Amino acid sequence: MRHYATVLRSFQFAIERYTFSFIALKSSGLALFSIYSLPHRRAALDNITFDVILPSYSLNRITKFKNASEKEANNAAFAYAVQGYSKYCIFGGSSREGISLELRAYSPTDPAYRRGPELSPRQYNYDLREHRYERSTLQPSFSSFPSVPRITSFNSAQEMTRSRRISPATMVSIAAALSELRAVDFYFSDVEKKYPELRERQPYGTSSL
Repeated sequence: MRHYATVLRSFQFAIERYTFSFIALKSSGLALFSIYSLPHRRAALDNITFDVILPSYSLNRITKFKNASEKEANNAAFAYAVQGYSKYCIFGGSSREGISLELRAYSPTDPAYRRGPELSPRQYNYDLREHRYERSTLQPSFSSFPSVPRITSFNSAQEMTRSRRISPATMVSIAAALSELRAVDFYFSDVEKKYPELRERQPYGTSSL
């Protein structure tokens, strides 16, 4: 359909109302928001999927649980990406009807997104897959978080979208910065049975909900 946008100016506006209604962003490519520099494109935007890309880890780490330095690096990357997004989003969104935002986070070397060299038989046999980070959540510290207008719906179905777990307290902190928010749809799963003491150690921050 987008090929017809160059035929007539009226075609362009009609087609771009559809083609620019949704954008899938990665934290590594926030400059993509520049395509919404024209007012009619910003007005068309009503749905954003934002993927925070966490640091990659080497293949020899797939047989080991995530360590403290990896957790720190992931939290720092997440905070930097979300704060950067908030600045671009102020520019990028001006939809009259409001914008729906979906937030996810993953590393390119997570099992669902892994690409590249094949695993050796030994690596394959001992690959922890999602288990290497299942007992940790993203809990970044935001140095500053400007108010973000025009986002009216915020969701993060983490377990169903192969996203890393984001702590409830972090999700609430982000939601609090969405000044025009009217609806939220969060999905959190806590079915820890093997390590019940983990619930006591892990500061999920559910009291903030």
